Amino acid sequence: MTTATHTDVSDEAGVIIDPDIELVKKAQQELPYRDTAYSALMKRHEQVLYRVCYRLLGNADDAQDVSQEVMLKVFAYLPKFEGRSMFKTWMMQIARNTSFTMQAKLKRQRELKEVLEGDVHQEASDRIVTEKMDVDSVLSKLGKQDREVLVMRYIAELQFDEIADVCGLSLSAAKMRVYRATEALKKKMST
Repeated sequence: MTTATHTDVSDEAGVIIDPDIELVKKAQQELPYRDTAYSALMKRHEQVLYRVCYRLLGNADDAQDVSQEVMLKVFAYLPKFEGRSMFKTWMMQIARNTSFTMQAKLKRQRELKEVLEGDVHQEASDRIVTEKMDVDSVLSKLGKQDREVLVMRYIAELQFDEIADVCGLSLSAAKMRVYRATEALKKKMST
């Protein structure tokens, strides 16, 4: 008879045993007032969590931020964890989703920066003026509908389908409105 360890995850009958189950149960009983078991769980998995986030994001600072965010989410949702999967699997799914959310956020930030900086082929003097402009003052120059969709897309970080739902538009109309608002923003910035 063998004892279950981190590498031996099934019993004699072949049933998968979660090596973290005892700590998970204890943490569920303790949280939010005590965090002894939770801290032990995080200590056990923090290195692999960071490595996964780093590999998904490719940036040490972003990986550290996402790792911390995942740990906070685990803290918040661990009492609701039902054990349908192994704890590590559940936590890695949170890490994956949080990493993808971070990637999308960073992409939208880059898109907004590109919009504010203008076309890559723009003259250097125009680029300097663009970089100095305040986002709020630029947005205030736009019409209500244009400002609304740009704020939803780049500030609230909504997807096109979410913008469509909020504005009561079709998906293609939401995409077109964001495109036109972006063009209007570029035009306002060039004047």
